[in-house]
Amino acid sequence: MKTLWRRLFVPVDPLSGPAYLGWGVGLFGLKYLLDFLVASVGLGFSWWPTDYFFPRAGRVEPGIDLPMRAAMVMIALAIPFIWIGVNLTVRRLRTLGWAPLWACVFFAPYVNFFLFALLVVKRTSGVRAENRAESSNVSGFANAGLVAALVTLLCMAVAILATIGLKAYGWGLFVGVPFFTGFIPAVVYQPREHLTLRQAIGMMASIQALVALCFLMWSLEGAICLLMAAPISILVGTIGAAIGLLVRGISGTGARRAEVASVSALILPLLIVGEARLAIVPSVFKVTSRIEINAPAERVWKSVVAFSELAPPRELIFRVGLAYPIRAEINGAGVGAVRHCVFSTGAFVEPITVWEEPTLLRFTVAANPPPMIELSFTKIDPPHLHGFLESEQGQFELVSLSDGKTELMGTTWYRHGLWPESYWRLWSNYIIHTIHMRVLRHIKAEVESALFAEHSNEIVGEHQLRKD
Repeated sequence: MKTLWRRLFVPVDPLSGPAYLGWGVGLFGLKYLLDFLVASVGLGFSWWPTDYFFPRAGRVEPGIDLPMRAAMVMIALAIPFIWIGVNLTVRRLRTLGWAPLWACVFFAPYVNFFLFALLVVKRTSGVRAENRAESSNVSGFANAGLVAALVTLLCMAVAILATIGLKAYGWGLFVGVPFFTGFIPAVVYQPREHLTLRQAIGMMASIQALVALCFLMWSLEGAICLLMAAPISILVGTIGAAIGLLVRGISGTGARRAEVASVSALILPLLIVGEARLAIVPSVFKVTSRIEINAPAERVWKSVVAFSELAPPRELIFRVGLAYPIRAEINGAGVGAVRHCVFSTGAFVEPITVWEEPTLLRFTVAANPPPMIELSFTKIDPPHLHGFLESEQGQFELVSLSDGKTELMGTTWYRHGLWPESYWRLWSNYIIHTIHMRVLRHIKAEVESALFAEHSNEIVGEHQLRKD
């Protein structure tokens, strides 16, 4: 206990870069956990890791009668962590032979990150062997539990920065984060021991499972999207583990490997922020589905414009929360009419732009409902449910066939705002095609059953006439 107190509160003993990073990440995680519990349980308002860096308006909710009391509690809780942070920074500065006055930068927002990064990557010379051993064993990721905890903390912080702070669902989130869940553990785990690819993949999978569990438990994300992201996450994490083992063999000493891991950990949030700053415009994708209906185009057209209520869905993806069509309504006729395609999460508002009865109905999409209701322990509303899977235009095309049948084709043009686009396009194309086919099959059944009923009535009428 005395040794721990000395390390945290007394700026005397030397401190290596990896140890400085380890203490910093671990204490940040502890500080956030305490703030989260005090804010959500004790004071009744939400608190996210991004609130340390991007203060948001309306953080204190109306249920708090005394916001000043909440602020004072949070400040009081921060005091010992500020002291520890300054102490560790002074220790690191003295180890490098730099003036302790540089610790003042600790209090400069955003600028202090550059000081922290420099203190981590700068190599230490002249440190006693026992202090190096301490850094390697205590904060040098010497066991799997410490590795998993620190990498999980890093990935959670970066993922929350991307999703909640920047609302960026890009390469940094879906490729960068999974890559480092495999890369960092493979580089730094047990510096003196051999590490196999199987062990590295096992650590990667454990860390990804921990991150997913944290997102579920904190109601940051739902099970559906986590499962959809799992294939690319596991694949990229495995690649990261393999490359990490290669770097491990090249880097040599444990200290050098820790430096490589530290620098790579600092690159990840910069990648996330840089990608968000680029504001890349999502591509427009097109999905066309078709069905053959045993009826002339004139009869099919009426059900295309507005169809009756569909039966409850039987498809699994709809039953676990994905939005599904219920019915279609229209106000008016011709160009300028407004069609409403009602889904389980709301209605698509579709102003008609082309009305060529009975061959083509085209419309833009003025409003999109959420694409799903996330499967989670509590009701959640993650940012990707708003503006990340949006239809821009749609159409129904009817082609008359020689045998009196009609080929009905439904087309949607959409953007999904997720990267890598090619991976998420596999999911979005499948989802939209499944939605199309639910509507097309319903129209087919509605039209053909109506024709069959009319034909049956005609036969009954003719039979009655003959009897009379």
